[in-house]
Amino acid sequence: TKDKNLLSHKPVAAVKQARLLQVGQALELPTKVPVYFTGKDGYETKDLSVEWEEVPAENLTKAGQFTVRGHVLGSDLVAEVTVRVTDKLGEALSDNPNYDEN
Repeated sequence: TKDKNLLSHKPVAAVKQARLLQVGQALELPTKVPVYFTGKDGYETKDLSVEWEEVPAENLTKAGQFTVRGHVLGSDLVAEVTVRVTDKLGEALSDNPNYDEN
């Protein structure tokens, strides 16, 4: 299959991701991340399983930013998720008089 051929190539990089959370909100990390492989027509991606490091609970109790790293299983790649924790409520664009959709 195409996936078997793709997986026979060495993975190049895991796609970096980002999350935005409210203070106290639980962090849900993906079980798989997109990984780039060199394919016949350039780069191709495939979702591979990842094992994340522990996130200290106190990181979610105050506003700030941190990075969670994980090991992409079956490779030597490191996956990263940048997490921004905010204590501000989101603002809907439709309620923002300064928003210009043009």
